[in-house]
Amino acid sequence: MTEDQEEINEITSLTEPNKAIHYFWLGFIITTVNYTLMVCYSTPNKTFIYFQILGILILVSASLKLVKFNIKNKYLKTVFILYLIWAAITVLRGFSMNKDYLMIFLVNAYSGIFLYLAPLILLIPLNLIYIKKLFNTIIVINIIYLLCSLFFIGQLLGSDSESGQQILENLARFLSIPCGFILLLNSYQSKGRNIIPLITLLLTLLFAVARARRGLLFVTLNIGVFSFLFYYYANKGNLLKRFLPLALLPFFLVYASKFVETNKTNFLGNLYDRLDEDTRSGVVECYLLDMGSNDWLIGRGINGEYFCPLFPDSNTDYRDSIENDFLQIILKGGIVSLGILLLIGIPAAIKGLFFSNNLLSKAAGLWIIFWIVNMYPTTVTAFSLNYLIVWMCFGICFSPEIRRMPDDTIKDFLQNYSTKLLV
Repeated sequence: MTEDQEEINEITSLTEPNKAIHYFWLGFIITTVNYTLMVCYSTPNKTFIYFQILGILILVSASLKLVKFNIKNKYLKTVFILYLIWAAITVLRGFSMNKDYLMIFLVNAYSGIFLYLAPLILLIPLNLIYIKKLFNTIIVINIIYLLCSLFFIGQLLGSDSESGQQILENLARFLSIPCGFILLLNSYQSKGRNIIPLITLLLTLLFAVARARRGLLFVTLNIGVFSFLFYYYANKGNLLKRFLPLALLPFFLVYASKFVETNKTNFLGNLYDRLDEDTRSGVVECYLLDMGSNDWLIGRGINGEYFCPLFPDSNTDYRDSIENDFLQIILKGGIVSLGILLLIGIPAAIKGLFFSNNLLSKAAGLWIIFWIVNMYPTTVTAFSLNYLIVWMCFGICFSPEIRRMPDDTIKDFLQNYSTKLLV
């Protein structure tokens, strides 16, 4: 038996996974769902804090048992070490022992420590059991999204634009968008397992249109279109499945155009009004005026801010975030941080899309492209399931053993091997 075959057998082994992986995802679910609810409420109570601490403790303790620095690809290993070193420098440059800051440091998904620890998921050895556990976690998160959507339906469809917008963006970013990874791999799943992610995507699309969230609409439409293309590609041997959706597409486009024309003054009116609205140039101008040459190169640290006196209702004229992830990463860690991330992401996407034998690797490469493209219109670099999937995709795309696996082997395993849904 060759060394490559032994490694492939290890990836597809039916050995019961390390129990720590169950608790890793359980801790993550508690942490991310609790944080999502915290930011949806303007004044969360202490119960949220206690649950957050519980989730963090479970997550960290499980991670310590799973993480192994055993990256085989020399290029990935070198660049990843550089990233960890620079991330540590970025965190230390803005660190403070202030009590209020420490709470943000531990809890905040956008600028806290766990954003910089998320890449460590790359050090958890990949096999198909762990990928199956990821799919289970996505479904659990999507179910929670649907329940939260029902709970917040009044705000999501109500007239209070600020409250509804905040709730929608947080629910989508942390609980909804990961559904796309399962939908891209719909051919690997049994029919029943695709239903919840599909409903999740359609509901998110509906809310994005209703609240005129252009960035979210862009993200969900990308997922929908490419999921269709992956379905079309996966069923290339089945003429009926392959050509029926394509034959129905013109009818759908005609119906969609008539629907838009009929409803552009009511349901779609808000979106129509905002298509040409410029809500960011002023903030970006403030950012550009406040950033010096050193700031562009190395950033301002984990607690970096920029002067932006455009919001009179705010308690301060300084902002620590900007709704463009390229600029957000530069604000904290500079072009150095962004450059290292792209040095990992771009080669990984190329390997996954063009040098692989299976849909899993191609979907991983495409998910990385989604991450890069979506950084322009919205914030996707946060401690979220979406971002963890990005780093898992790096691992998939840099693994020649996974890229060489045939689709039938992966599909048979994912459909026939049963793992517990939560723990």
